[in-house]
Amino acid sequence: MTDGPALARQATLLVTMGCGAACPFVPGLERSDWNLRDPKGLPADVVRAIRDDIRARVADLVAARRWAQPER
Repeated sequence: MTDGPALARQATLLVTMGCGAACPFVPGLERSDWNLRDPKGLPADVVRAIRDDIRARVADLVAARRWAQPER
């Protein structure tokens, strides 16, 4: 198991998923809070929609930050 705070200190961006004011805070680290539904107990089709939303947000973030690896 990883130590969450130690891992967060190595990051450049902390993406949290809808926890608002209760989200972790790491001094000096940029944070983006994505307001997402908690998938716990939801039907599979709703969970897939949440998963697809996260996938699209990550793709947009990677593209906007130009974090994509060049193709070989």
